[in-house]
Amino acid sequence: MKKLLATILILSLVLTMAVGCTSDKVEETKSLKVTSGLWSRPEEQQFIREEILPGFEEEFNVKVELEVIDNIEKVMEAQKASDEWTTDVVMTHSGTMPLYIANEYVQPLDSVKDSLDITFMDAFESATTQDGKTYYLPISADVYLLIANQKALPYLPDGADVTKLTWEEYKDWAINIADAEGAKVSFPLMPIKASQYQVGGIGLSYGSEFPMINSPGMLSAWELLGEMVKNNAILETSFNYDNPVEQMKSEEAWLTFYHMVPVGDIYSSAPAKYVVAAAPAGPNGNGSIAGAWGVGITAGTNNKDVAEEFIKYLARPEVLYEVAAGTGGFIPPVNEVIAQLGEEPKDIIMKKGLDTLENGVVSGVPASEYTDWGAVKSVFDTVFQEMWDNDGELAKDFLDAQQKELEKLEK
Repeated sequence: MKKLLATILILSLVLTMAVGCTSDKVEETKSLKVTSGLWSRPEEQQFIREEILPGFEEEFNVKVELEVIDNIEKVMEAQKASDEWTTDVVMTHSGTMPLYIANEYVQPLDSVKDSLDITFMDAFESATTQDGKTYYLPISADVYLLIANQKALPYLPDGADVTKLTWEEYKDWAINIADAEGAKVSFPLMPIKASQYQVGGIGLSYGSEFPMINSPGMLSAWELLGEMVKNNAILETSFNYDNPVEQMKSEEAWLTFYHMVPVGDIYSSAPAKYVVAAAPAGPNGNGSIAGAWGVGITAGTNNKDVAEEFIKYLARPEVLYEVAAGTGGFIPPVNEVIAQLGEEPKDIIMKKGLDTLENGVVSGVPASEYTDWGAVKSVFDTVFQEMWDNDGELAKDFLDAQQKELEKLEK
């Protein structure tokens, strides 16, 4: 009987130890909520969800919820007001980073940055830092590039080189194509989207600041565009699009100047069909609006450790390259990644963008300096619509009035 009891006790002890060991090995899956304004196109989100997030989830036993929305500021405002922080990681544009920092929506990331053995570009440091503290780590940068169908090349003005094009040559090129083939320029004009960035890049080339409506540089930009409108070089269907991808891929358009990610999408679909180049130049250089997207940790997160691991994961050079290439060709703003770029189509887009960022006349997006950046976009839309309706003409008093509307939106 004693032997039986001893055996039972031993078996019970073994079972208890086994259960204990098993419970030690089974870790509860953690969760992480990422709220992002980056990766707005469905194909970008699909790539991130299928190709990037699973690697982090498996390595760290974390389930990531990616939420991509436009108005993150309202979400952060509500979470701070209620002190119920459901977002752990936030991805915002460099134009609004100062606002998020000032409103204490995000917390310093200096310890995370110091732990990384990589070198970030300093082009956007004024947006990512405040009072000597780092609040965001940039994970992508972007500029505007030119892309043309090979069918457009025979219509280049005499002596023009597509890789060293001026805005005057671009305008003449567009008109030459229109005279022979009809309008072939995509200039996406869907309201409250990107008209101000396209026009603003031309204005920078002529010495304007951004955003402006009636500066001497912008008057040159409006005049140049007006000549293209007057000569029926810009597709009227541009008003229906917020990017040139469909128009260019279908060959409805042969020529455009636009954000490098849609340009990368177009180019990668058939590299032999297109030529990609820097933004055209004016007297002051190759103008382009430039921006960056950065990743930060919300001020009230309850998952700080997991959020930090997520940022470190994204910042790995091999992951950062995969993110940049897989979402269309953003510039990876880390020197160690840039040094490894090759001759793949997406790599070429990144290198063209990097050249513009380093050598062009670029301006960031000062959205945080205005009460409503969407309203700023509407002012530019209004001016372009006026020019279109008046066969390329714009009265100086009209531009002066629109400049006043712009100034009313300043904080």
